[in-house]
Amino acid sequence: MGTWGVGSFDNDDALDWADDFANAPSLDLIGEALSAVSEMDEDEYLEVTESGAAIAAAEVVAALNGKPSADLPDDIAAWVKPQGTLASPELVSLALSALKRIDRMSEFDDNWIEDSTRQEWHKALSELSSRLAS
Repeated sequence: MGTWGVGSFDNDDALDWADDFANAPSLDLIGEALSAVSEMDEDEYLEVTESGAAIAAAEVVAALNGKPSADLPDDIAAWVKPQGTLASPELVSLALSALKRIDRMSEFDDNWIEDSTRQEWHKALSELSSRLAS
């Protein structure tokens, strides 16, 4: 079994995306991960892979706006630090849209069997959204 937890980087798909990003960081890669989720039809089922990547990408956007997660991988934090504030309002909006889509209907949400764990995961998404919105 792979890595699985309520934190943004507590699953294999998010970690895979973060590793790919760290190897070739770009705002385009962030936008692609977020757009893949936010542009899906409302009735289309959102898989874990896309959700994990979008959550990790949203964390990078939050970090670019000076609100990093304590769990941000070191290699990404090292890239963010000299960048300054690069996240445009459009990128922040895209990140918020992707998180809303993940929260609304996704395999990610369906994988939480225990209600208490599901609530912890929703709380973590809400906290990320708050960091993005502030």
